[in-house]
Amino acid sequence: MSSGVGGGPSEFTRVLGRVNPPPASRLPTPGASAAMQPLGSSPGAPTPQIAPAAVQTQPPKKSYLPLIIALNVVVLLAIVVVLVFVLKR
Repeated sequence: MSSGVGGGPSEFTRVLGRVNPPPASRLPTPGASAAMQPLGSSPGAPTPQIAPAAVQTQPPKKSYLPLIIALNVVVLLAIVVVLVFVLKR
């Protein structure tokens, strides 16, 4: 497997959102000195633009209220059934 030039996660992995992109403070700024430029790049070369990560909207959480109401009804019915059998004797 090839890890690419930077050795970090690939752009595909960053787009999926599993790995956060590196912080902006580590990226070179356009006004950076020539000493900070990587070997083989000219100072005036444009930097490649990384596509922003896709925003994933999560569906709203399901409410457990109907389940709680149904379980309470079942418990109340069970109590009523037990009381009916106990009081019949």
